Amino acid sequence: MEVASEALDFDFEIVSNDSQVSKQTEAAYTQDLSEPLRPGSCIVLRGTVRPQCKRFAVNLLYVRGHKTDIVFHFNPRLALRYIVRNSRFNNSWGEEESTSVEKFHLNRNKTFELQIVTTDHEFLAALDGRHICAYVHRTSLEKVNKIEVEDIDVQGIEVFQQIKSYHSVDGAIDVESLNQQQVEAYPLVSSRQNPFMVPMAASDGDTFINQQLVVPVTAQLPTSLKPGCQLEIMGRVKILPSAFYINLQDGNTLWPHPMIPLHLNPRFCK
Repeated sequence: MEVASEALDFDFEIVSNDSQVSKQTEAAYTQDLSEPLRPGSCIVLRGTVRPQCKRFAVNLLYVRGHKTDIVFHFNPRLALRYIVRNSRFNNSWGEEESTSVEKFHLNRNKTFELQIVTTDHEFLAALDGRHICAYVHRTSLEKVNKIEVEDIDVQGIEVFQQIKSYHSVDGAIDVESLNQQQVEAYPLVSSRQNPFMVPMAASDGDTFINQQLVVPVTAQLPTSLKPGCQLEIMGRVKILPSAFYINLQDGNTLWPHPMIPLHLNPRFCK
């Protein structure tokens, strides 16, 4: 089974444009998709984590008759502070993926925005504009025909397609809105942070960064690399590291995938 690159490199075993407003309900809310998902589709969910929330789930479903498969199960678990991703076919769960390139930052009584972007190969998920994980398709993307958000009060939901060009759950959340649209790049420009500008050192001295950068960080070079250029990156390896990577690439999107002339990936566990 193929898994996303961050799961492959860093995973560990977990031990233990139609608008529609629904009435508030404690049951899971399901919404038919107006048209099939395809590469570039984007689902945006905005909500608030409730005070007693322990976990919640957002599911992309394949429903046919009395049978329901979960193509993509996105399951934040607040008590343990990680997010499980999985699929369920013929009532059988697959292998969990649980690692993330971002620290867990969902908190009770706080609002959040979840973006799920589909590519021809995987789902890409971002919380509050920062990419957190990828999940390789385990079945055909076109099979998804429903969105489900488990055990919440649905205040309002709208599903639409809009082409834009721009770079057993006992907790719950309050959903403010749920949108589906078509995009051309991920992360979305509206939530993408401006890349850090790498300072250019003088020929007779060094230039140091006097600010702390939160990883994963995207940094933009002031000019293209030329013969004779030297790029210095200074950092500190965390305790009990698994791996890290540095890419020299031609853009700041995760999808479409940029050209990466150089990928450095030290792995401490191999």
